[in-house]
This record gives sequence, C-alpha cells and structure tokens, in this order.
Amino acid sequence: MFTITVGLISCGGVDSASREKDAPVKTHPPAAADEARPSPASAPARPRPVEAVKTAAAAPGGCGDCRDELISARQASGRTFHCEDFTRSRGNEFFAYEQLKGQGSCEWSLIRDPLIVGSDRGYGLGLLRRAYGAERRVNSAYRDPARNRDAGGAPRSRHLFGDAADLRNEAAFAARTAAPEAWAREWALFLSSGNLEDRCLDLAEKGDHLLSKPCAEWLRMKDSAEKAGADYIEPLNLPCKLDCLHADWRARPGGYR
Repeated sequence: MFTITVGLISCGGVDSASREKDAPVKTHPPAAADEARPSPASAPARPRPVEAVKTAAAAPGGCGDCRDELISARQASGRTFHCEDFTRSRGNEFFAYEQLKGQGSCEWSLIRDPLIVGSDRGYGLGLLRRAYGAERRVNSAYRDPARNRDAGGAPRSRHLFGDAADLRNEAAFAARTAAPEAWAREWALFLSSGNLEDRCLDLAEKGDHLLSKPCAEWLRMKDSAEKAGADYIEPLNLPCKLDCLHADWRARPGGYR
C-alpha cells in the first residue's frame, strides 16, 4: 500500500527573453499560486483521483508515462510537479485543449487555472478573446522544457507554467509572407524609431504603410489583453515583436485542477 501526499504546487516567442523574469507584474489577492508548498503537517493531503492511485500502484514513485520525464526536468530547476497536475483535456469556451497543449512528443501538458477561467471571471485568455471580438490563433501556450529551449524562451518563461499564450498577428504574417525583404527593411527602421508603441500607433492611423495593419492588429490585441487583466504583456522589442502578442496571468491565483 502506498501513502501519497499531495499539496499545492508552485507555478512560475515566440515568448519573452531573459528579461521576462524581471518584468514588473500586477498583484492580485489572494496570493499567487507560487507560494511555498504547505508541509504535510500544516495542510491535509488531497485525496488522489482513482486513476492516479492506479498509476502509482503500477509504477511506484512515478506516473508510468512521459510525465515522469517532464517532472524530472522541472525538479532539476527547483520546481516540483505531480502526475495529477498534468492534463490532456483542459480548455475553455474559446480555446480547446488542442490549441493550448504542448507541441512536443508528450501528450500531457500543464494548463494553469488563470489561463482558462471563464470569461465571466474578469480575467484570462477567454476574456481576451471576448474583448477582441474575433477568433485568435494561439502560436504557443504550454511548452515543455525542451520545446521552450528550442523556441529561445526564457529559463523561467511562463509558458513552462501553463499561464501564458502567444497570439498570432495575422496581418503581420500576411505582410511578412507577401514581401519578406520589404518587411525586414521596414522592421529595422521601425526598431530605430524611439517609442515603438507610439510609432505603431502612428503607423496604424496612417493606414497605407506596410506595418499599418500589423500595428493596428497588435494594438487591438494589447488593448484586449489589458481588458482581460493580463499581468504581463510583452513589449514590441522582445521576441514576439509584431508577429504575435504574448500575455500571461502569472500573478493570478489558481492551480492545475
């Protein structure tokens, strides 16, 4: 017989570069889910689901599948997760699990509550989509450690914790695909223009520049993310650039079930 004690877990583009971990974030009561895990003496253990107990019985000390490798990789960085923290189904009214899951070989992912809460909660990806008023394609949500390294993500990227999403800028994708050389030239000029968000607003209002529609779409997504209570929105000089909008809800409370 196995005795299994489970507590609350801690939680931690293309996505933000190494500067992302230092970015200021809003705080929200109650405390965020990255508080220290309660000890067994201070918090009673949650009962494990029947499926999880069966898995533990079949493979003592592990999940018996690819989650073991993901858990081991996170423990090496000082974070502890458990078999039942992973999902193969979590989503919300606008984004199915297939749009949020990791893109690696493991079918299990970490999807934290703040990303998928109902849009009536006043924050989250669902409210961002509702505020935007049209479909959005997710470039990246959850990433396992290997995928995050391959994508050039920050070591403590919120994608690793399942409370971040990069939303594709369709106008930027179309403009870059249609005229890649012109895009590269105009983007280099854009980066040297001082306040990038103000410059983007100018171009959006101008309407006839190569970057006008991409800027208008990015600004609309940013406004929607602010309305959705995002704790961090990546600025234009970081890896998403105009190609996507990165937003996360790192300071919101919630776990993985």
